[in-house]
Amino acid sequence: IDESKIFIKPLESKPYGEFFTATQLQAFALCPMKFYLKFRIGLPEPKKELVFEEEFEDIANPPYDMDFEDEILGTVKGRIVHGVLERLKGKIDDEKSIKEIISFVIQQNGISNEKKFKALEKYVFEEVKRVLSSEFGKRIFTSEENYSEYEISTKFGDGYLMGKIDRLYKINGQWEIVDFKTDDIEIGEIEQRKKEYEVQLSVYSYLLSKLNPEQEIFKSYILFTKFPDNPIEIKHNRKTLQEFERWLDEAIKTIKQMDLNPDSEISTEFKEHCRHCGYFSGGKCIGQEI
Repeated sequence: IDESKIFIKPLESKPYGEFFTATQLQAFALCPMKFYLKFRIGLPEPKKELVFEEEFEDIANPPYDMDFEDEILGTVKGRIVHGVLERLKGKIDDEKSIKEIISFVIQQNGISNEKKFKALEKYVFEEVKRVLSSEFGKRIFTSEENYSEYEISTKFGDGYLMGKIDRLYKINGQWEIVDFKTDDIEIGEIEQRKKEYEVQLSVYSYLLSKLNPEQEIFKSYILFTKFPDNPIEIKHNRKTLQEFERWLDEAIKTIKQMDLNPDSEISTEFKEHCRHCGYFSGGKCIGQEI
């Protein structure tokens, strides 16, 4: 062997075929450290919600299913409200059918204690009726065509982009998107919270644009179930989606570089969204300890 002709250099790792979800990319846009903790290390995000109603105070404790042990009120209620809205079809003024769906979803979530079952049933019914009674709720649930928990994906570079849309519906021949949020917020916080979900909804619009090349305008909405008359609209056209595609490409490249280089520095500098982040505790980010 002619050793003068042997060239040695580090092997390059080029990950391909990876799936990136709308939720992951939203987390990365808000905070790369949050993305790293949640989706690379797999560290569960502690919840910030507090339990104030006595009737719910131990809803997250045994004897319920094991997966309830680390959850608290907001998570349980939100999951049930989502489950009910997902299953709603047809007549939205049929209270008997709505209550039957609520009962089914609560049972499915492992709530058997009668006191807590009744309290949850009352809360969820009021929350769901608030959405269905609003003008925007009627627009969604009486649309000419709609689908819940609609999964959509597309090839993106050497990987894939995917998302699950809460409700995809058609108005005047145009597809629109709504994502329900059950956060317990004040009305003054709605616009501030837009940034926390804007990338997620933009990913949905981007995916929808690939599925419907004839559509030019893509409207998506963040709907806080506490304030259904105040939806937040995120509107895209083909040009803004091209710009967003470039952002996606750069974001995914950065994520891949972060994966390949374990010594990459990830900022833990305080940002406004840290106030709502479960990884922010005691005045600092958990990521500082890693």
